[in-house]
Amino acid sequence: MTRKDKILFGFSVIAIFAMASCGGGSGSGGGNKENPTPTVSVKCTTGEAYAITEAAATITGSVTISNAKATSATVVFYYAGGTKTASALKDTGTKVQAGTVGQNGGTFSSTLSGLESGTTYSYVAVATIDNKEALGSVRTFKTTAVSETGAASAIKANSATLTGTFIQPTGASGTFEYGFVYGTDSTPQIGNAGCTAVVSTSGLNSNKQYTVEVTDLSPATTYYYRSYAKNGTTWYGEVKNFKTANLNASVATLEATGISTTAATLSGRLTINSQGNYTPTGRFYYSTTAQTAADLKAGGTVVTGTWGTEGNFSAQVTDLTKGTKYYFVAEATVAGVTFTGAVKNFTTNAQAGNPDDWGNDGGKIEFTPKN
Repeated sequence: MTRKDKILFGFSVIAIFAMASCGGGSGSGGGNKENPTPTVSVKCTTGEAYAITEAAATITGSVTISNAKATSATVVFYYAGGTKTASALKDTGTKVQAGTVGQNGGTFSSTLSGLESGTTYSYVAVATIDNKEALGSVRTFKTTAVSETGAASAIKANSATLTGTFIQPTGASGTFEYGFVYGTDSTPQIGNAGCTAVVSTSGLNSNKQYTVEVTDLSPATTYYYRSYAKNGTTWYGEVKNFKTANLNASVATLEATGISTTAATLSGRLTINSQGNYTPTGRFYYSTTAQTAADLKAGGTVVTGTWGTEGNFSAQVTDLTKGTKYYFVAEATVAGVTFTGAVKNFTTNAQAGNPDDWGNDGGKIEFTPKN
């Protein structure tokens, strides 16, 4: 073989090898560069809600699919009260099966029931086919309100005025009870421990509004409240809150009066510099040994005071020992807050009658100065 023949033979081998490596014949693996395996495409859309009532709503969705091997796609909804993200809905929301749609997609819906009136709900549609999942956008709807909770007003240290609006439920008739339920629980509900329900007796104004003044509240305290309407079924409004005002008050222990050998009248004065209607209670502690307010309250004798005018209260104590020094202090409780005055003292008479009228045998000493 000549040198030229050898060169031609080498080029031939290389060309044959290249054709074998790059040939267009079909192979295993489901495709090649000219005919790749189609990729599944899934798009899910969360649709609008409709047929919304006080306790129900129908939510919708749609899905478009291409290049799927499966004959149908599974579709579901996740929903929850409040404004949520898609991940939060999938983690903590309620899952509702919406059935299946065909290989090419379609529309689907689910009807939700047992919802709370006047409440915002979030929901999202999810479609799955060939192990590929697609989420729609999160959408919201709000159920029709039956009782709307208004703002609190005239907030004082121990009271506030609540306002609500009553809306006749769809298809309902008969007599309704409406009012408020409130307490320190952030989700007040009738029958719950620590919650108080009050029925409105004000009637409805032209805007279907009603009011209730709630009293006996504690100062500087946050209260949660919601309106409700009741007619066999109970509908609640939105939960709102308010904080009562601080209570500015003080108690003064006044001097004892009407002192005799075995009795005395103790007096105190309560001063309140906060708006509100109050029903305070007053008391006195007294003792022959305890000399501080804490000791008097811990071991002294207590007697309830009687209220007079302008915040004055008093109590008569009897069965005292003559010629004995007593310590006492005035105290008052207003709207659950206790105020204590300063400690004072008095000494019972050593003998009955006016001390100025006592003779020598009564302990009064008389003397005549020397010239």
